Amino acid sequence: MLDVIGASTAGTASTNKGSAIDTLETENNFDFPQIFERSSLHAQVVQQIEALKMEGKESRNSRASRRSSKAASPVLATRSRFIQLLFVLSRAVISSWRNVEYNLLRMVAGLLLSIVFGLLFYRTSDPSNLAEVSSKMAAIFTTAVFSSVVGLLATIPFIDGLRPVVARERSTCMYSGWMQGLGLVIVEVPYLLVSGFLSSMIFYFIMSLDFDGTHMIIYFLAHTLIGFLLVYTSHVVSYALSSAALATLVASSIVSLIFLFGGLFIPGPGMPPGYKWLWKIDFLRHTLSTMVVPQFFCNATNDTTCPTILFASPQGLQDVFVSDFVQSFLGVSYSMRWNGLYSLLGYIGGFIVVIVLLSHFVNHIKR
Repeated sequence: MLDVIGASTAGTASTNKGSAIDTLETENNFDFPQIFERSSLHAQVVQQIEALKMEGKESRNSRASRRSSKAASPVLATRSRFIQLLFVLSRAVISSWRNVEYNLLRMVAGLLLSIVFGLLFYRTSDPSNLAEVSSKMAAIFTTAVFSSVVGLLATIPFIDGLRPVVARERSTCMYSGWMQGLGLVIVEVPYLLVSGFLSSMIFYFIMSLDFDGTHMIIYFLAHTLIGFLLVYTSHVVSYALSSAALATLVASSIVSLIFLFGGLFIPGPGMPPGYKWLWKIDFLRHTLSTMVVPQFFCNATNDTTCPTILFASPQGLQDVFVSDFVQSFLGVSYSMRWNGLYSLLGYIGGFIVVIVLLSHFVNHIKR
């Protein structure tokens, strides 16, 4: 039989003589291939081959129907959604805790940036002229953004590294895709709270900002919420785009745009109408009313000692109150400080919804 299929080594012993099976066929007039084709064994083999072909076709059809109807997940997922979410969340906590570069280094980098910016702008803590007022506004705005950009850039490789594992487990219907996105969103909360509070507190006291209790609380909250927004921005681009390199490029471009049109370097009131909509949708503009304006606020109606600066106007040099100048220059008022904080929370809620939807419906790894 081995000779029939070409797997025999009987003929290699002597190259000049025929194989034993050839001799046997010649002497007894046997034709083994024809004998095998007429045997019951051949009929059984043919039936088995046909059965395997039919089984393969049915398997392909069933997989196609499952993909189209999306009906396999509820059947195969034997655990409740709550248990699935707990599993994903616990694993995300372990993965984050074990990843030193992802949490410790970005936290340390944020603290170092707060110290560096605080020391750079230390002399502007009590501004007495227009240049120092502008420097103090820029210091408050820039420190909050740059200390949070570190978290944005560190998050993208972490999420991209989880893609193969998540794709494999989703294909076996261990859990729904949105649970992975929601789990990573929840895991970020304690790290962002701690790093945001520490970095803002260090900068706040180095710069000797206003020690009014309400102003301190608003500043700490706004500084921390900026960290949430930028990190969740990296979540959105990581799920939406196919590679970490492309996601990093797009995230960096987004940060540049929101930083430029945040309302400080190009004030909103004086912005040309053609691209003023960029300022309207920019979430960083809400930090001006929560972080910047309260640090300069002084009620000139009841307090005659409010600081003033010389300002060049068409009528010549005039003394203007610093508080009035900052509110007029930025186009926001002191009364909007809490509304700005609520707006930041609204943006965070919107980002979470987008993250959950992208993590559930977008999958860049194909089987």
